[in-house]
Amino acid sequence: MLLASGKVDAVFWYDLQNDGTDPYYNEDNFGIIRKDYSLKPAYGALAVICRELGGFLQAEKLELGDELWCYRFNKGQDDVYALWTTGQETTVSLPINVPASRIELSGQASELMPTEGALRVTVGQSPIVIKKSVKPPSGDYQIRLLNKALRQGEKLRLAWQGKEASSMQAFIYNLAGAKVKEKAVGGIDSSGEIAIETDRLLPGAYLLQITFLADGERRQERLLFLVL
Repeated sequence: MLLASGKVDAVFWYDLQNDGTDPYYNEDNFGIIRKDYSLKPAYGALAVICRELGGFLQAEKLELGDELWCYRFNKGQDDVYALWTTGQETTVSLPINVPASRIELSGQASELMPTEGALRVTVGQSPIVIKKSVKPPSGDYQIRLLNKALRQGEKLRLAWQGKEASSMQAFIYNLAGAKVKEKAVGGIDSSGEIAIETDRLLPGAYLLQITFLADGERRQERLLFLVL
């Protein structure tokens, strides 16, 4: 969220991996992954924020009440809202008159429907993301990473299943929002795999954005992966 504010150049996360396995020593427990490379809840929360706010910039802070924090982020014609409260759970209205998705930091998503021209949202102390629902093209794609954590120089492998597409674009961004890799492929079959070079990527977390173009419609997915 700090990066999307446009007021900071970079955010450094301390740190990527636990330094050890002692549960009582603080320096062994700062990572978002454990010493054995298993994922901690913070990894999932970071993945959600990167996926939902990647490429967006903060547009305004909405004043919805005391102890309530609500920011609108914008990219072109798209708006995304991030909300939380430092007080008691409450319900607020957002100026959204179309179906929307509510996304928890755990990744759990639910659909919301507007009433009387606004969206009623229950907000607690754990931040949530609200974004307008986008109808995916027919023959929706299932996209997954075959290696979410890879060594430096190892290729990132991606698999998909859905329908034929005229093209696919893959972009890799670092957590500062800078594009560091890209790959375009034409004539996509209904299922398959590709490998993306990751040479010269430093250890850390990266965001992969995949876009399929089929029958004039775009299907986009964002996935987080690690370079160790």
